[in-house]
Amino acid sequence: MDIVDVNASDEALSDAAALERLAAHPAAAAIVAAVDSTAGDASTAQIDTGNTDHAGVTPDCREVCDFRTHATGVSGAVEGREVLVGNLDLFAEQGWTVTAAIQKQAREAREFGRLPDVIGFDGQTDGSSWSATTHGKGG
Repeated sequence: MDIVDVNASDEALSDAAALERLAAHPAAAAIVAAVDSTAGDASTAQIDTGNTDHAGVTPDCREVCDFRTHATGVSGAVEGREVLVGNLDLFAEQGWTVTAAIQKQAREAREFGRLPDVIGFDGQTDGSSWSATTHGKGG
């Protein structure tokens, strides 16, 4: 799986990668690899404890607390800020606000066969999302 389209600030991607380092799914690995490649860090090591609750310090020294996996994403606190990464259903389940523009981006990405993820902070999207696809699909 590769990241094929990014519309997010460096801070948003860094926070998302901090959470995804603790997750155990292909999209997480793709997100971490994309962030590490832009930061010049070849390390894509993840902590996969099999727990749904976890805390730790990422390789870039970012503190993650209250990590939780959900059926459609992950959540936790990164450097004290609540962060949610996942699909639109997760944001709805958690009662977080998603802008119309992000909803449209996610729907369009899904129509192209991509896996859209949304990043949010403290109850609302920050206007960032990206799409991942399996090798050989999408573009």
